[in-house]
Amino acid sequence: AIIQATGIKGIKEHSKFPPPEEKDIFEMTEAEMKRKKIRTLSKNLKVSLELFKKSKLAEKTLGNHIFQKIIQNKEIEWENYKKAVGKKPSTRAKLGAGLVPHRNKVSGAGFEKEVSPYEIKEYLPVL
Repeated sequence: AIIQATGIKGIKEHSKFPPPEEKDIFEMTEAEMKRKKIRTLSKNLKVSLELFKKSKLAEKTLGNHIFQKIIQNKEIEWENYKKAVGKKPSTRAKLGAGLVPHRNKVSGAGFEKEVSPYEIKEYLPVL
């Protein structure tokens, strides 16, 4: 619903979009991404949640009740994640290690993402 609302808003406001990027952004440097004004996703759920809380479009689209329930659920999810993973290096594994044979990690342009056993269990149970 939020994606559709965003699209409709963009159409109504005649939003301008940058041209598509043909180059692999994971191979770009941070400077190149900055020059091309390519933004990355939030670094974690907490940062995303703080942005979501400020979204008038999300609240209007979902209604206040559902909007607040999503926030409550994601706050619980974040707390569970912190308890399970914390910052202990021993509980983290490189993205793709044992999951994607042709690529052991996502890196480049400042990216270096690790996936914890908790994340694999919670979000990728069929692997």
